[in-house]
Amino acid sequence: MKKRLFALAMSGLMLLSCAACSDPAASSPSSGGASSGNAASSGASSSAAAASDGKLTPKHGDKFQVAYLNRRNDNEFLVWMMDECVQRLKDDGRFEVATYDGMNDNQKQVQQIEDCITMDVDFVCVSVNDGTAQNDALQLLKEAGIPIICISTEPTVIPEGGVMVGVNNVDLGYAEGQAVAENMPENAKILYMAGRSGTTISSDRKDGFFQALEDSGRTDYEILEDSIEVDYTAAQGMKIMEDWIIAYDDFDVVATVNDQSAYGAVQALQAANRLDGVQVYGIDAETVMMECIKNGEAVASIKQDVPGHGQKVYEVICDLIDGKTVESRYDIPAVTVTIDNVDQYL
Repeated sequence: MKKRLFALAMSGLMLLSCAACSDPAASSPSSGGASSGNAASSGASSSAAAASDGKLTPKHGDKFQVAYLNRRNDNEFLVWMMDECVQRLKDDGRFEVATYDGMNDNQKQVQQIEDCITMDVDFVCVSVNDGTAQNDALQLLKEAGIPIICISTEPTVIPEGGVMVGVNNVDLGYAEGQAVAENMPENAKILYMAGRSGTTISSDRKDGFFQALEDSGRTDYEILEDSIEVDYTAAQGMKIMEDWIIAYDDFDVVATVNDQSAYGAVQALQAANRLDGVQVYGIDAETVMMECIKNGEAVASIKQDVPGHGQKVYEVICDLIDGKTVESRYDIPAVTVTIDNVDQYL
């Protein structure tokens, strides 16, 4: 009965989630070099699916059930990350994947994690909505013997045996700050569009950004704004930029927490005929932002290797199935995309 209920639940989730998943073309594998850290078995040894030789077998039927818990499905970058992971698993043929939309809601994602425990899935891949709000639920996953792979957004506490695949958000912000310090004019006036307060990704990127400015040794700049929050969308980025255009007669740099916000800022600046002489920076190297860089409408964006994330998550799951030891963290290197190298990534 339990297996039958699980199968029904998973089928329902698959139907609900199929619209959120696309079928991107396969990308070249990334090395996804591991950083230093303790090796971990990701709880595989305690899983009910573990065989005597350490290898895993599916708990339900003949395929491994994987739940992908996305932070939000209204964000182009996060859906791209999800699609890359899901496609590799589907292409393998040994996996059935259900995707969840956390809808930017901490409690909803906690409930989804609890649902995965109830259904006793084989693996959970999760891009947590917040660095701390899901910690207790992740610990329950660990206690249930379900291997956890955290993607992109890092919890403040990863349960013992869990695996983190991604780039540190402080490092992303730092790289953006470095790009600004290297390119901004003398006595630059800077507008910084921060992310939503209370989320680790926002605070980490902001901390990294301002640390890079401090480390650069440059003191000839003025921060006009650094507390206005954007919800990572182009529409909000445009609205905030429109307000800033009215509020400030003179500014040189607009730096944002992500590319959608930066793209919205570019659109607002263009509409107001204020883009000339203003440097715009973002994070994620989405196609729209790289096109802005190529067209001279933005200066730089910090690229997260999304196909590299998907490949490494797939490799980690395969290693766990084979009973191999995996690292507790895999850092996927970031790249600063400018006019000098944008054609490599477009």
